[in-house]
Amino acid sequence: MRKDPRPFEKYRHFKGKDYQVITLAKDASDGRDIVVYQALYPPYQMFVRSLREFMSDVDRKKYPDVMQKERFALIKWDGEVAATYIKPEESDTKEKSESKAEEVFEDEAKDIPDPNLIKFLDAETVEDKLSVLHEIGPMLTPQLLTPMELSLGMEPSEQSVDERLAFIKKTLVTRSQFEKDRLR
Repeated sequence: MRKDPRPFEKYRHFKGKDYQVITLAKDASDGRDIVVYQALYPPYQMFVRSLREFMSDVDRKKYPDVMQKERFALIKWDGEVAATYIKPEESDTKEKSESKAEEVFEDEAKDIPDPNLIKFLDAETVEDKLSVLHEIGPMLTPQLLTPMELSLGMEPSEQSVDERLAFIKKTLVTRSQFEKDRLR
């Protein structure tokens, strides 16, 4: 039996999107346990689902080709998904299983972080971060800016790339001015 989700744990839905648990709650009308969780992709919507449904297995009648057993599988701290996978039926052809393997490989390749994002996140000082932004400025996309904004505690915006970049730079400069004497 799986343990109940806890706040800040991340889960991968069987369709491939990631979510973070915000809290567990009680339904005021019937006392059922409810999971409150947020999408980790734009527009970062919040959802609620009964704990029982959240922890349930995938409906095999409705989704017979899904490999993940659980509706939501815990993502461990090292980034691995703690999911149980269903073995393909013996009657599946070799071609079908090869195409599944290619899909999994392609999905894993999509999850590799952009090296420019890693460079920004690894930069220790404000000056280093600004230098990285200057260097990668022409290559910035909204998908790359969103995790940068989140790493700085900013809310991702729907503005243009240039406006978002200018706001990130302004935030970094402001922080360097007001936090330089602060102990870390």
